[in-house]
Amino acid sequence: MANGEYLQIEFGGVVPIKGSRRSATMGTHGAIVKTDWELRAADGSVVAREDDDGARIDEALSHFRGEIVSVEVAPADLTLELVLANGVCLIAHPTKTPVRESLWKVFLPGDRMITAGEGGLVRGRSDE
Repeated sequence: MANGEYLQIEFGGVVPIKGSRRSATMGTHGAIVKTDWELRAADGSVVAREDDDGARIDEALSHFRGEIVSVEVAPADLTLELVLANGVCLIAHPTKTPVRESLWKVFLPGDRMITAGEGGLVRGRSDE
């Protein structure tokens, strides 16, 4: 889902949401991006960016499936490159504008999380 302010996606396997009274589910992997981003196809071509229209973003997100095979972070500027098993890739390019919240978060199985923001890069648990 992209709402103009951020991108939030879930992918991987499907698991029940802890503590949910309904039969709600979520992906085993996820990401929230609050900075410039792009989605790339397996061949490396850019298929959507944060400023594209909703239909183009939705089409690109329909191919964003599977498990994470690679997470790379550039220490100098906290650029994120997240690659899935089917070869599609999310790249988050932090802007120079400071944010009080995180620039991006990646949620991994086992309640693990990686967050980048004003304080740098933080690894932890999503349930903390």
